Amino acid sequence: MSPFLVAMALVLVSCDEEFETPPEVFSSDDRVDLRPQQTSIKFQGNRNTCISFAAVACLEAAYKRNGYGDLDLSEEFVNHVGKTFWLHPNWSEIEAKGNDGSETQVGAFGGGSGAYYIYSMLTKGLRVPKEDFMPYKDSEYNTVNDPTLAHNDWSSPVYNKQRVMSNFNLDPSKLTYDLQHSDKFYGASKGKFYGPQTGNGEFSRDTDFMEGILRRGFEIAWDFDGLTLRGDIWIPCPMGGTGCVDITHSMLIVGFDKTSSNPDDHYFIVKNSWGSGFTSTPDNFTKVSYEFVRQFGTSAAYISLPMVDPQEWNAFKFVGRWNLVFDGHDGILDIYHLPGYRSDLIGMDDKRIGSFYAPNGKAFKVNGNIDGNKIVFYLDNSNSNARWDEIGGRRFEYYLSDDDYMAGFHTDPDGRSYAGYAIKGDLFSEGALTLRPFSPSSFENSSWAIHLDKQVGRIELDEIEPYRLEFPENYFITGTFTGEDGIARNARMRIPKIHYSQVFIEINLDEGVINLKGQHLNHTKGNISGHTIGETDESPFVMIKEE
Repeated sequence: MSPFLVAMALVLVSCDEEFETPPEVFSSDDRVDLRPQQTSIKFQGNRNTCISFAAVACLEAAYKRNGYGDLDLSEEFVNHVGKTFWLHPNWSEIEAKGNDGSETQVGAFGGGSGAYYIYSMLTKGLRVPKEDFMPYKDSEYNTVNDPTLAHNDWSSPVYNKQRVMSNFNLDPSKLTYDLQHSDKFYGASKGKFYGPQTGNGEFSRDTDFMEGILRRGFEIAWDFDGLTLRGDIWIPCPMGGTGCVDITHSMLIVGFDKTSSNPDDHYFIVKNSWGSGFTSTPDNFTKVSYEFVRQFGTSAAYISLPMVDPQEWNAFKFVGRWNLVFDGHDGILDIYHLPGYRSDLIGMDDKRIGSFYAPNGKAFKVNGNIDGNKIVFYLDNSNSNARWDEIGGRRFEYYLSDDDYMAGFHTDPDGRSYAGYAIKGDLFSEGALTLRPFSPSSFENSSWAIHLDKQVGRIELDEIEPYRLEFPENYFITGTFTGEDGIARNARMRIPKIHYSQVFIEINLDEGVINLKGQHLNHTKGNISGHTIGETDESPFVMIKEE
């Protein structure tokens, strides 16, 4: 490897990664062999998940080529999230199934395009964690080994309901806290996709073009479909041939060899995920003929540069099943989609977030957007089966904590605003009763447990301060905040005279003042929720009144 390339690769490796010089590869006019820069061959077992293996193998190779060494990334995750984030492109079919009509796919089943997963990395931000966070299951899911799976056949009518799909896809034993909060997700930042979705799938059958990509040192995730005769070199089934198999598959092309004087012996070198029984070389790689590629290619993609400095995937933390409480109402909020992820597929602005289920069983399609730790979404009573691009109705603006809860406010179409929160798992306690009707005295001489983003503390409030001429529109109650360090610090609550359930809290910490905007939920005994204000990145809080 040249000193220039080593220096460039060192720039790409994140600060806490140790650079590993990639192995040398062979490249000439008539032969390219990138096998030394591949990670180990992995086997998909009896599942239809080849597309995930081809895409992940391509991504792992890109990182190895750039000095990250042998990464082991999660094929299970790519398959699971790829199906979870899917949106069926025919809205009329979804609409006909009703408010809870299914629009995604089930993460238990495979099928699709490995090259398209590369496209999703390049254009939609799909990222992949390490294998440890979502290990691969090498045997098919079924209703016996996984009770969240409703049926063993993806085409079963039971999957016409989105909630049935989400029972599996959003299962917290699969989307674990450690997975969603992994400090490193890996992805692609530069590369190219060639397929029917982008109108250039013919390049996946152009052997000269593919040779050129391989000479540049880039592996190719390649999808194909055709009647195949498998031998030392896979070829299209000859006319009248026997022992042929119709194969739809995805693999990684890692080289070619046309050193033979006989063009019929020219072949591409392929990393396959089927196991040693289907390989052509002692190191378990497969050979496919040039004619095989020319006839059967459907899609192709390569990664020229992986995502530099892998980090958390903050938007992915929103995905899951939430218990939602919004001032007298509650229900289940399933977030199974990131807005914008499928705009290209559905041909319009993709605002889908998921579905909401009211206690009476009514389902609502939910749209909105995610920005950092902020989510905005809508529940529309007049349009409960909202198409992917439709916005209207009750507007929610919540902020996410790394402790898997979010809180904020919603505004009804009439302009009135209320507080609420959502949490993965059990709801917060309602706490002791706050006296009604709300008045400043409802908060006097009270103690509250407070979840302030990831910190848990306690607020103790005293009596209402005497009337202050300079602040005639507000009441004030002084108090103290005690955090996890056990130190009590000054705090103060402000209550506007026009809105006695609304509160503003100021907490004096060593690093500065924190300001909170909250509101008491009308229909719980003793809950206040809201978020910080006056900061670059707001964070949520929930308060629980103590006896």
